[in-house]
Amino acid sequence: MADEIEFDRLLERYRQDPYKYVTIHAPHTGEISFLINTDEPVEGPGGEWDHLPGTPLFQITRERNDKVIGAP
Repeated sequence: MADEIEFDRLLERYRQDPYKYVTIHAPHTGEISFLINTDEPVEGPGGEWDHLPGTPLFQITRERNDKVIGAP
């Protein structure tokens, strides 16, 4: 029967590696927390000399210090 689903094989595969991995390239290292959703609009730095940071994209926690990274 070609229409049968092999549940044992599927479960065995997900038990071996149940996580989905995402590669992220960042200028800093640490634990990343995203602050916006995928479809939200963002703005870059503002002000006359770009002294106002852009929309906060994510926060990196490294050695218990938080650093917010804004949109470039």
